[in-house]
Amino acid sequence: MKIKLLDANVTLLAGFGLVLLLMAAQMTLSISELYSLRDRMDKIVTDKLVKSSLAQKMFDASRERALLLMMVYYEGDPFERDELVMQFRGYAERFMSAREKLYEKELSLRERTVLGESVSLAADGALAMNQVLDMVLDEQNKLDHHEFLLLFREQVFPIRNQLTNKMEEIGWTAVEESQKALDIAEENFQHVQKLLWLLGGAALLISIVIVWMVYKRIPRTSSKLHYMYEEMDHIAKHDELTGLLNRQTFEGCLEEALKRAAYYQELLAVLYIDLDGLKKINDRYGRSLGDLVLQRVSRQFMSYVRDADSIARVGGDEFVIILSKVGSKENVVEVTERILKGLEAEIELGNNRQTQIGASIGVALYPEDGESEEQLLSLVDQAVGEAKRRGGHQFHFAEEDTSESQ
Repeated sequence: MKIKLLDANVTLLAGFGLVLLLMAAQMTLSISELYSLRDRMDKIVTDKLVKSSLAQKMFDASRERALLLMMVYYEGDPFERDELVMQFRGYAERFMSAREKLYEKELSLRERTVLGESVSLAADGALAMNQVLDMVLDEQNKLDHHEFLLLFREQVFPIRNQLTNKMEEIGWTAVEESQKALDIAEENFQHVQKLLWLLGGAALLISIVIVWMVYKRIPRTSSKLHYMYEEMDHIAKHDELTGLLNRQTFEGCLEEALKRAAYYQELLAVLYIDLDGLKKINDRYGRSLGDLVLQRVSRQFMSYVRDADSIARVGGDEFVIILSKVGSKENVVEVTERILKGLEAEIELGNNRQTQIGASIGVALYPEDGESEEQLLSLVDQAVGEAKRRGGHQFHFAEEDTSESQ
């Protein structure tokens, strides 16, 4: 009898030990999977940021080339014009460098397709810009103002706008692909979490210690994954440097604001702000201090708007503000003048260094100037160009004739 009891005890002990071993192995695999999910989500966030940054660099380079082309035409000093031409070609190299780095990233089929289309558009755009540049530099057959604007509008603007859309699509695609991967990771996490709960119940029958270890591991890992999920959502909607809304989120805000304005028959204003002089600050003090200026200017802009308004950074030195329920055009003028006045103050850079920056602002009103997103954005883009043409650090309303002074 004693031998049978001993055999039974040995069998139970062996079975108990085997159960503990299996549970320990299962727990180890589950916890390993949680950490693996965390690492994958880290990579998702990092890849998204890198892809969006490279797409933004390509967009900035394309925009700067178009701007420099206009500056070359209007520049009368031959030495300054040569400098502008060198900068014009330098931005082409930046565009190609960013594009090659983007090709080196792990891209989905859709991302690679969009990037391939952007390469074709970039080639057409470069050819068009170079042709216009050659005409501008041809002293024998110098273009007049009307001919230049016509060439710019017909040959440069359409391809530039298409290329801009492709750059934005790359950024959106990176966010969408990241969101898909994030959703899969979230599903896997739920599956692993359920498994851990089952292990916790089984551990309760075997050992209080094992239960305590499981419950200690789960909240820590779950909290970290939840925090990363919220961080990813914030990154997808906001500009990393300034914390303002990004272009994609801004377009959604503008769409909603226009719907509200139409429903309540309210006046709405769109302000397109292009900073004057940021490149000089970057060249003189370095990009890090240039980023500091962008952050401080962004905080200034935020102090001029209400909670009901929206402000976004849509380019390297470009911002858009949606003013809802403005009441009258005079109210818009007050806000715009306040912004320009605020930029006149010295900006502290540390180490007894100070700088100033200006802004050219284009303004379009709903429904006075246009009723669709495309109309308003096109009008403010033209208005800010007119403000720059007049010397900068001023604002220009979309409906005003270009012969009037601000």
